[in-house]
Amino acid sequence: MVGVISIPHSGTHIPPSVTGFLTQDAAAMARDIDPEVHCIIDIEKLNRNGFSVIKTNVHRSIVDLNRPTSTAISYWRKNTAGETLYEIDIPEEQKGILLEKFYAPYFEKIFLEMGRLAEKKSRPLFFDLHSTPSQFPKYYLTKLPQLAGTIPDFCLSNLEGKSSSRETIIGLKDSLRKHFREVRINDPFKGGNITQTVHAKFPRAEVIQVEILRRLYMKEEVNALNHEKTEKLKRIFTDALIASNHA
Repeated sequence: MVGVISIPHSGTHIPPSVTGFLTQDAAAMARDIDPEVHCIIDIEKLNRNGFSVIKTNVHRSIVDLNRPTSTAISYWRKNTAGETLYEIDIPEEQKGILLEKFYAPYFEKIFLEMGRLAEKKSRPLFFDLHSTPSQFPKYYLTKLPQLAGTIPDFCLSNLEGKSSSRETIIGLKDSLRKHFREVRINDPFKGGNITQTVHAKFPRAEVIQVEILRRLYMKEEVNALNHEKTEKLKRIFTDALIASNHA
């Protein structure tokens, strides 16, 4: 084994215990999922090359794994378009149950896999995969104006140089730049809770967050996969992740 790949935001499962607290607007609920991120990597090929893939099925608006435990449950009371997702607050006792059922096991699995790797490999690899829309709604830009303007094809983040070596992140950037026009580092994203948490637990590991532009593989206007683009991206991105082991 050489590394772990995390996919925390592509889940669509809404636990029946919380449906009564939520809007019935399915489109509003689906807006900020990272759709089908698991489809843009070749999981079998990654497994054969020493990577384990950890994915959650829970909806990020219920349990956002890229937030600390204090805000992970119902963080997204409104989506990025300002549409209300929660009609009623989830009681604190139920929040604790959701953390125990979905949040804690995700990090336990990451820590277990990374712990095994750290015993065998001095600098194990960890990639946290996300996707981002081509343009954020105006409502969200009032909160995060740094997201205005052009979003790159890929944004690679390592907490501004803290969570990975320059060699590894530049190596991944160079692999992707052979095929895609714009690959940035720590711009506009720096790395979220998962990157921070894994880096703190395994400071010698190479920990990188990857944001992928959705239009590289999606028909964004209808929120559906573009199968031709998906297959192309899957091949290129998988090979780039594997090549990072040799950077």
